[in-house]
Parts: sequence; structure tokens; C-alpha cells
Amino acid sequence: MILIPGYNPGQLTLQGTNTYLMGTGKKRILIDTGEGKEQYKIHLKQILEQEQCEISIVLITHHHLDHILGIPQVLELCPDAKVYKGLDHNLENDKLYPFLPLQDGQIFQVENCIITAISLPGHCVDHFGFITQSSEWFSGDCLLGGSSCYIENLKQYFQSMEKVEKMKINTIHPGHGYSIVEGAQETIQKQVQHRKNREQQIYQVINGQSVDENSVSCLSRCE
Repeated sequence: MILIPGYNPGQLTLQGTNTYLMGTGKKRILIDTGEGKEQYKIHLKQILEQEQCEISIVLITHHHLDHILGIPQVLELCPDAKVYKGLDHNLENDKLYPFLPLQDGQIFQVENCIITAISLPGHCVDHFGFITQSSEWFSGDCLLGGSSCYIENLKQYFQSMEKVEKMKINTIHPGHGYSIVEGAQETIQKQVQHRKNREQQIYQVINGQSVDENSVSCLSRCE
């Protein structure tokens, strides 16, 4: 696995969008494509030349622009690459590029890498994660390294995280932030508990119960 940063740091993207080149040999899989920054294209081109390979499959975690705007750059470098994304929800961004439909449980394979696509809605309706044969989880924006992520549908999110918990993850490679190579299962459990605590605090506010000032501040930021 080779991490290729998106060169798009910001308040929501942290140090930028993480993209991952997977496998060995001539054909590789790329997970996400960044935001379309020129430096990303330069870096990706350098990596492909060093590795003497090309991208045959692009897997998109979800429709947010910081994960898909680099698709034209990838296709310019590797015009035969096939781009897969969850397409069951007729989102406006689905019309931007020639996506192929991504299905829950779909398996992709290149040399020394087998990846299974897992539907994980919650952050947004079309969110997918990707899990390797060695239980590495490419979490997209479902779980970040070092920060909280925005949740669109909390019920779906809890269901998705319950699914992930059962998979006994060894390592987490997020869409933003640092990779978690130790205590992955504990990190997942803490994230679920964090969300449940936030949910409870929201109920308290709705019902007129007091919460501490730090909690109200966190809630106002939708963490």
C-alpha cells in the first residue's frame, strides 16, 4: 500500500484527502482520488513511474468532492482505469464521471491484494469502505485519524459501525488523518461510544436538561 496525499489541507479535510495505491505488479487499485490538485497529479505520476505500473481500478468511498475531483487526473494518466462508486441513490455528483456501480460485498483483485467493498452509509448515503484480506479497513470518512467526522444519518452510522466491529479489523486507513495501526478495534468501539454520548446529550438538550459547557460547544460543531 502506498499513501498518496491529496494536497488539499483544510479545516474539514485535516492534512488533506488520503488516497491509497494498492497491490503490486503492473495493475493496481487506487482508493479515492483527492480534490484535483495539480500537485496530486504530479505525485501520482511519479509513483506510477517509479512502480512501473498503471491503475486499472479506482474505488470511490463516496460522492464528496474532495474524494472525486481527482478522477480526471487519474484517467488522464491511466485512461483504461475503471471507476467504481455506489450508485443506488441517484445523487447529482454521480453524473460527473463515468462511474460503474459498486455493490456491497463486491471483490476486486490485483497482484497481492484482494479488496472487498462494504456498504457503510451514515457519513453520507452512498458511503463505502474497503477491507483487505489481511483485515485492513480503508474507512473513507466513516472514521478519521485524529478527528471526528460529520454524520448525516446516525441510525445508519451505528448499523455500519456494528458491521465493521464484527470484522475484527487490524488496521484503519482513513480518508483523512493518520492511520491507526495499533488498537483498531478499541478505536472503533470508542468512536461508537463517542457518538452514543453525543446522541444522549442531544436528547438532554431537547428535553431541557442541563449539559456541561464543553458538551454544548461540541454539539454546536456537529462532532
